[in-house]
Amino acid sequence: MNKSHSFLKPTKLILLFALFILIVGCKKETKNTQNNIADGIYLLKGMGAKESDLSANASEAIIPTNLLFEHNALDSNKYYLIDTKEYVPMKITKKPTISANPNPKIEGDTTRLSKLRIGLLPKYAKLLEDFTTKYVNQKITIVIGGKAITKHRVREPIVGGRLQISRCTDEACTVLLSEMENNIFD
Repeated sequence: MNKSHSFLKPTKLILLFALFILIVGCKKETKNTQNNIADGIYLLKGMGAKESDLSANASEAIIPTNLLFEHNALDSNKYYLIDTKEYVPMKITKKPTISANPNPKIEGDTTRLSKLRIGLLPKYAKLLEDFTTKYVNQKITIVIGGKAITKHRVREPIVGGRLQISRCTDEACTVLLSEMENNIFD
């Protein structure tokens, strides 16, 4: 009986070691993904098909795209590198509104896509104007729920604090509205 008992100890030890390696390996694989990123508008510094394609420093984070949005599902870049030291918090004045888009931008697209309209509080509208003035001709991304929703090149400063997320399926808009409930300040 002693031989049997001593035989189980190395087996248990091997299983515990394998479990430890599995846990440490999983943590290493996802260490740069930041799911606690505040909702807001961030400078987009890079994109990659896999998280391992990107490398973040202390003031950056790697986040996944939200695949509920058609343009994200079709894009080969599933991860974005964002600058976290300067961003515009998504603090909105009232519940965003959804409107149907009767004219799809892609010929032959029969998906009913909507537009989500958002208005920022005045303080954050001014931050958005300053932010987009600083980053004209650079890419930014809107982050909601720890995931990139959309990316845009800033062509000119955004004045007035009004944003629009377009090409939003009804399901994606509903999820966004739910995730943005904590950002509404009347």
